[in-house]
Amino acid sequence: MKSNYIKKIDMICPFCKRKIFEYDNKIQNSIITCASCKKHFTKKELLNSNNRNIENNFKKLGEDAMKDLAKDIKKIFGNSKYFKIKI
Repeated sequence: MKSNYIKKIDMICPFCKRKIFEYDNKIQNSIITCASCKKHFTKKELLNSNNRNIENNFKKLGEDAMKDLAKDIKKIFGNSKYFKIKI
């Protein structure tokens, strides 16, 4: 099984659906601006508007982890005469 599951999730502008933003990472809670349509967001607003995207990626990551775990369990106990694995 993988030792970690890291997934990069691109934020999407709720107005123009582009993925490129401008912000000052030196300033905490800086305003985020869409590079395409120039709309302004706070971090919280952008996260809220991308909630479905984040949830779908999180669900997919969990499914991938479960598949890897099932493979590992099958690999470990698959040839055992004491255990029968049904996955």
